[in-house]
Amino acid sequence: IGRPGCAKAHADVRADAAGTLSAAGRSPLPLYWSGCERRCGHPRGERVDLVALPEGGYRLTVAGPPDGPARTTVLTDPSQLAAALAAMTP
Repeated sequence: IGRPGCAKAHADVRADAAGTLSAAGRSPLPLYWSGCERRCGHPRGERVDLVALPEGGYRLTVAGPPDGPARTTVLTDPSQLAAALAAMTP
């Protein structure tokens, strides 16, 4: 989860992650939260990337197996993250 106080962050990803996880529960795939497009410490493998956007909201990308397509959606309201995660993950 994003580094606290990072000047490049577009959102308080720790607060958004806590709110999302309390509403959504455990994800079947690892979640990787980033405060900006730099995505410091970006992992490899199957995961869900949640990247805060400069205009507000998040871009969610489900990165599946290397031979499969990634699925992406953009949400302008962080309160919709839990529902979007449930709809996009297996």
